[in-house]
Amino acid sequence: MNAAPSMLELVVASASALTPAIKAFVLRSANGETLPPFEPGAHLGVQVMQPNGQAGQRAYSLARPHDDSDRYEIAVLHEPDGAGGSAWMHGLAEGTHPGHEVEHLSRS
Repeated sequence: MNAAPSMLELVVASASALTPAIKAFVLRSANGETLPPFEPGAHLGVQVMQPNGQAGQRAYSLARPHDDSDRYEIAVLHEPDGAGGSAWMHGLAEGTHPGHEVEHLSRS
């Protein structure tokens, strides 16, 4: 039986617009520790807050090779008709929650 993945506390180090609908995020360890390596094609499970106030989880592809163990990079497409996770993430990019800690659940 596999053990449940442990949570990592990540901080949004930076966010930038790639297009009007896509934001790139650089996530770093909140405590400065080295981040676990990942394989190409891996995804990062991120806990997001939905409009109904409930926490949810969304998976985002890790966008760059793991040559820098101090950061993960993801890109998020804003889905206006989605469940709200991408809108919450884009709120981080707009500075709604600067330096906000993001909980990461898994890499798959």
